[in-house]
Amino acid sequence: MSRYFVIGNPVEHSLSPEIHSMFAASAGIQDGFSYEKARFETGRFVEGISALVREQSPKGCNVTLPFKLDAYDYCLSHGGRVTPRAKAAKAVNTLFWAPEGLRADNTDGIGLVQDLEKRWAVSMRGARVLILGAGGAARGLLAVLKDEGCASIHLANRTPAKAADLAADFGVRSVLFTDTWAGGYDIIINTTSASLSNEAPAIPNSAFKDASVAYDLFYSIVDTPFMRLAKDSGVKLVLDGVGMLVEQAAESFYFWNGIRVATEPVYRAISEKVHRLPE
Repeated sequence: MSRYFVIGNPVEHSLSPEIHSMFAASAGIQDGFSYEKARFETGRFVEGISALVREQSPKGCNVTLPFKLDAYDYCLSHGGRVTPRAKAAKAVNTLFWAPEGLRADNTDGIGLVQDLEKRWAVSMRGARVLILGAGGAARGLLAVLKDEGCASIHLANRTPAKAADLAADFGVRSVLFTDTWAGGYDIIINTTSASLSNEAPAIPNSAFKDASVAYDLFYSIVDTPFMRLAKDSGVKLVLDGVGMLVEQAAESFYFWNGIRVATEPVYRAISEKVHRLPE
């Protein structure tokens, strides 16, 4: 049995088991394939992963909030190897106990790019990008976007010092939420956890005046507050994170199994499930 887990807190809502089960079926490896949820206590990642490895012998794990930075530190402290994009991000969302030892990757950034470029024909090259938030998710995006030919990347966070530190790490510019009033952005990406509290990041409507795309990494049955703000501000293409979720999962699946899977059927199935209004 090849066992996989998604680790987070909370993790009960995760759609990763369904996504990876569909990938396994399409790849013809569903027999002997298992993917489960694992909720770790906040601040106790090392204890949780040590117990999981000891008791369940996973082949691979996905890592979500709030443990991506912990997973990076864990990999390095246990002699693991990280991919260049995970090293740049200093955050990990994919762990793999390969025959040659522990390996780790961050598939968030490439998942976003694949969703925008393959599914929505939105190129990052030449785009003026604003990223909201300065946590592990933003790190994962920056590790990839810095090499995608963007015209500019600005970073804004509720805590300006955190944005400034992260921006310095990647050679991009940090701005205050209030600095965004003048617009000048083609693509605005929300990586903050504000949507979990049913709130929108505190940026003005005018920040969206030049934007053609607004992207929220979170998703729900109805539009998130960020998505509503973007639509009210006139943005034509407003997306949630379902596409990125599927694409980053496909990259993880490839990292573990060396198999590229078709993502469009899985995206349609998951999107239908997420966005279906309750009867």
